[in-house]
Amino acid sequence: MNINWLTMHFPEPALEQEFQRYYEQRFGWMMRLAIAVAILFYGLFGILDGVLYPDFAERLWFIRFVVVIPVLLAIAIYLFRQGPRRWSQLLVSLGSLVGGLGIIAMTIIIPPEHTDIYFAGLMLVAMFSYTVFRLQFVWASTVGWVTVLIYNFVTVLYADPAPGELLTANFFYISANLMGMVACYEMEYDARQNFTLQRELETEQKRLDQLVLQLDEMAHRDELTGLANRRYFFEHFQQEWNRHLRFAAPISLLLIDVDYFKNYNDTYGHQAGDECLRKVAATLSDTARRAGDFVARIGGEEFVALLARTEAEDACLLGEKLRWQIEQAAVSHSASRVADVVTISVGAATIIPDKERRLEDLLRCADEALYAAKANGRNQVICRRLSEESASGTEDTTPENRSDISAG
Repeated sequence: MNINWLTMHFPEPALEQEFQRYYEQRFGWMMRLAIAVAILFYGLFGILDGVLYPDFAERLWFIRFVVVIPVLLAIAIYLFRQGPRRWSQLLVSLGSLVGGLGIIAMTIIIPPEHTDIYFAGLMLVAMFSYTVFRLQFVWASTVGWVTVLIYNFVTVLYADPAPGELLTANFFYISANLMGMVACYEMEYDARQNFTLQRELETEQKRLDQLVLQLDEMAHRDELTGLANRRYFFEHFQQEWNRHLRFAAPISLLLIDVDYFKNYNDTYGHQAGDECLRKVAATLSDTARRAGDFVARIGGEEFVALLARTEAEDACLLGEKLRWQIEQAAVSHSASRVADVVTISVGAATIIPDKERRLEDLLRCADEALYAAKANGRNQVICRRLSEESASGTEDTTPENRSDISAG
């Protein structure tokens, strides 16, 4: 973990700010609880003021209830408010310092020979500063040592203690601060280490999520064309079939085959063949882009377009539009027997799913239509619709005037 071993801060300001937000979110509730407990204890100790030192109680209560507790209450109000609390460390440190100074002020009021009880109160303040308040190391250490210096200055100036008494008091007070620093350092170190580990885990999780998305994309996309692949198509086909079955809606399928593609590969080479398939895929994807249209490459020069909620006539119109767009792309194909450019043959089929039919029936019907288009000379669209009377019966819905469709 890369930190400044003295201040415990991260070297990058942005990272340090992120940690401060994390620390507030992680330990803010502890600071709020601690300030409430501190106010309660500081107030309850006022009972001891009246019991032990009734002659000085009014002045002690003034320090306790008029000076210190209002400051702590103001800090508590800030800590319990909604929204970001970016000054929490500073204000709680200030509250801890005021609490310690209040006790030091009380030692001036009472007789010097009775200050031991309030000296124990300073130990409690130190314990709260280093541990209970969840102050960070720099803040807690600053409060602790400033309090030690002020305690010594005030004690020497007003109490005139014997050297042995002051030495003993400092031995315990300084030892308490040193042990508190160790505890505070370890607590903050653990917090920063947990923050770093959590950040690394989040980064790793994001990387894994991105990798899963990439793998999912690879599993569902055809590497050459970028279209959905065969596996993804059949997953989607099954989902759409079930959905159309529930609503008794028509669903259409276009099976598309590039005419004489083997001749194209033999004439122009496989690299040119791949480029040809990419152009065909782009044209198909750009043309069949209505809501519910789904285009995929299912193998070699074979493509498919699944058309949701599409009647036979509309499916045939779209099939002819696809055929015309491919022809208009004018990709040279000197080895074709039907044209001097790349063309496609399309088999279109439409069905309204019911319990008597399966998606294989639609595939078979579209395949038969494609076979008919190829047998009839290629570069054309043959359309079929499964009749309602029989799962195997089909009806030819191919328009008689293809040129009218192309022009439209």
